[in-house]
Amino acid sequence: MKRVPPNREAYFDLVKRLKKRYSQKVCLAPYPDHVSNIVSAHTLSVGAMLRPISRKGNVYHWKSDMFADYRESLIELKLNGLKNVSTFNGFCEKHDRELFSSIENEIFLCKYNQLFLYAYRAVAKEFYLKRKQLDSFPKIEEIAKVKNWNNSDEYEYSDEAILHYYGILKGVEEIEQFKEKLDLILLNGEFRRIITWIFPFNKSPGLVCNSVYAPDFDFKGNYLQLFEDFGNNLNNLMVTILPYHSGGFALFSYLDTCAEGPAELIDSLLSEADFTSAIVWLVTCYFENIAFSPDWLESLSEDTQNIIRNRFKRNFLFNDKNNITLLKDNPLDLDDWEFGEPFKV
Repeated sequence: MKRVPPNREAYFDLVKRLKKRYSQKVCLAPYPDHVSNIVSAHTLSVGAMLRPISRKGNVYHWKSDMFADYRESLIELKLNGLKNVSTFNGFCEKHDRELFSSIENEIFLCKYNQLFLYAYRAVAKEFYLKRKQLDSFPKIEEIAKVKNWNNSDEYEYSDEAILHYYGILKGVEEIEQFKEKLDLILLNGEFRRIITWIFPFNKSPGLVCNSVYAPDFDFKGNYLQLFEDFGNNLNNLMVTILPYHSGGFALFSYLDTCAEGPAELIDSLLSEADFTSAIVWLVTCYFENIAFSPDWLESLSEDTQNIIRNRFKRNFLFNDKNNITLLKDNPLDLDDWEFGEPFKV
């Protein structure tokens, strides 16, 4: 479906302003000694995550284009150079280097601080994006210009837009409160408060990810948390998939006092017969911060590739809320990454 706003000039001007807001720089580390140089920080580590699955310095990554003429082209899965994948202006040079040194420069040994930092990095990016999403919500006057509303009496948000705004506001409040909890854990060195289920596998992964979400339904179709209650804070699950030698790990982490929802989701995953297909489908359905191995993705059948692409687009573009059987009705049947026995740390 082609997207033709009544006032194209006003539309492109609005998009430029939104992009500028999303590129604003800030350091999210809970320390006072920031430096002025804010870096374009990778949440998918180039050395530890992207390069091992890359081909000639490229991976497949979701690329958004707010200037696209067609709605279906707003986001596409394209080959990208590693330096352009999964970056955000969320840490100063000093804190990005020092804070994440143990997962950037040390061997991954499933240590408590390493597991915490993967979870913390996912939350930090989500915090940054949700703040920018709130800051970038179009003002009614901006919408009026795009729609060519001439009568000020027409200036009003739709009920859907109002609900969407309050959903964004609630999401910002929740991720702020959650990040504050993780900041205290970081400052006090209480890394054991992050509970992590580790799924080891022996084959190189087809994708990597580092994301956080509030689980809604599990792999059995059970409802996990009260999303319709704006007075109730949702519990978050942080998910990381990373390569290691010829295999890798899938990490599922949650805060010890925020287990309801995340723990049930993991329990249902543990009962799945095919960890590879289940985990890839979960990532496809809920996460944006992912990158695919070109060799792995291109080895899939065209039908399977289309399922992955279309599911992500549907989730991203159309705000699909009918998730009751989303994980339960997993259509993927992928080659096994040879998972070992999961364990909890």
